[in-house]
Amino acid sequence: MNILITTEKIGPYHNSRYKSLAKESDFNIGIIQTNPESRLYLWETYLDNSYKVFNIKKYSCKKELKKQVERIIYLFKPDVLIIEGWEKNISQYMIFLSNYFKIPSIILSDSRFKDFKRNFIKEVIKKILLKGVSSAIVAGTESRNYLIKLKFEKSNIFEPYDVVDNEYFTNHKVKNNSLSRYILSVGRFIEKKNLIRLLNAFEIYKKSHGNLDLLLIGSGPDEDLIRSVIANSRYKNSVYIKSWQQINTLPNYYKNAAFFVLASTNDQWGLVVNEALASGTICLVSKECGCCIDLIDEGLTGWSFNPYDENELSELFHRSEKLDFHRLDIMKKNIKSKVEKYSLENYVKAVRNATAKSTKRPKYSKVSRLLSLLLFYFLNNP
Repeated sequence: MNILITTEKIGPYHNSRYKSLAKESDFNIGIIQTNPESRLYLWETYLDNSYKVFNIKKYSCKKELKKQVERIIYLFKPDVLIIEGWEKNISQYMIFLSNYFKIPSIILSDSRFKDFKRNFIKEVIKKILLKGVSSAIVAGTESRNYLIKLKFEKSNIFEPYDVVDNEYFTNHKVKNNSLSRYILSVGRFIEKKNLIRLLNAFEIYKKSHGNLDLLLIGSGPDEDLIRSVIANSRYKNSVYIKSWQQINTLPNYYKNAAFFVLASTNDQWGLVVNEALASGTICLVSKECGCCIDLIDEGLTGWSFNPYDENELSELFHRSEKLDFHRLDIMKKNIKSKVEKYSLENYVKAVRNATAKSTKRPKYSKVSRLLSLLLFYFLNNP
């Protein structure tokens, strides 16, 4: 069975997933990189010869994009299309081709209703588009609920979607680094990651005799602001910044951390939490992150918090720091059990189940086909 998948750029997470899919004897996997030159995430290029890669080249008009996509369809001859989201032009055109050529389609989604202030007309448009989609693979509870809200059939929704190679992080041998025990945060340095409030919470924690340091790993447009806040802190010697780390160095930082924190004010999922948990590290996760409801069991795998409440986060720093070895051991066992549900094996099962459902009971819609083509031509969504 030829399965053609769209993604912006293949990073380490994608590579692990696609390799796992390609191991299935009846799957022949093709990937369309829709923006292989993207610098949104500073991943090194991760490709494997177990799957075939097609790159969308830079184009000056939609006619050129249309030709490229049609050529890939002609060459690969997919039995199933797996489409990343519905907002980009290429996704809209893939939905059109799915309905036009009668190729069953699966949508990949980690969108949640609360991600943005929703527009009634846009929500109606999504409902119509989804009439021509056979099944879906979602990240977790909130993304599943959003599709159901869009009138997508429950029995056609599968998960998980957002997974990492758990074994890679679990089995990584620890090397001590030069830092003392620390609180760890990994992510882009952008506003929604809420790093200024995280720094303020750390300041409160240190004022009340907290013993740990703070390590921020990442890069982004807010780096100068973050460095300025640190420079003006009386605890600046307890805060460290390291630039973006590749997957070969990240496990060591997770495993050496006292605990991990993701303080985002809005995150559709938060794969860094998967990585931290797979490394056996307790996590403090904002309630505004999509993964929180699925990965964080209060006091068992970590704690959740209001990302706007710096005092609450500071108190969690103290609580996590004071955990004894017995409690830590229990929590690590809980963590191991939790991340097993978000494994590459279960991702492959989700794809297999979604593919079986889509091929047995494909959904096509003339109105979805027409609307997707109109959106492709008249909306400027690269």
